[in-house]
Amino acid sequence: MTFLRLTRGHTIALVAGLVLMLVTALDWYTTAEGEESRRIQRIQEEPEGAASGQVAREVEESAAITAETEERNAWDLAGPLDLLVLLGVLAAVATAIAAAVLRAADRRYEPPLTPSVIAVVAAMVAALLLSFRLIQRQITEPGAEIELGAPLALLALGAIAAGAAIAARAEGPDADAEGADGRARAPASG
Repeated sequence: MTFLRLTRGHTIALVAGLVLMLVTALDWYTTAEGEESRRIQRIQEEPEGAASGQVAREVEESAAITAETEERNAWDLAGPLDLLVLLGVLAAVATAIAAAVLRAADRRYEPPLTPSVIAVVAAMVAALLLSFRLIQRQITEPGAEIELGAPLALLALGAIAAGAAIAARAEGPDADAEGADGRARAPASG
């Protein structure tokens, strides 16, 4: 097994999958109350004197606790739709990694059902589920706000889908005529 066999598409999908796993730990959503608590936490300055310093620390601590209870990431499940989003994200990551590992192991599959094609479908389904959840959250939960993690997750899912699509092309019927980078090989001169 060697990762030198990976095409550009496999590499893109693999890296995007690993990045997506990190992004699941970032905050995806919060509420207006959570945003206000973070604002209060940021504006607390260290005042002069011990008594006023204690009050400021207590206010900052209380604001931090309130903000944490209002913020959600991919692992904080609030219902069945959040579970579907998480499962979709995990499936996209798993299929992208599996496609790269199978390619590195020089395992070949006949199109149209290759590991890269499955990764494209998984990433697209996960992106649709996440998009629906973000829209639904904005409509049904007044004061809901989208944090940085959700758009980054959508970008990573798009990169998985794009990379896996490039990899799937390299696995197609003309794959023998293409090099490891997905570009056509120059004919051998004789």
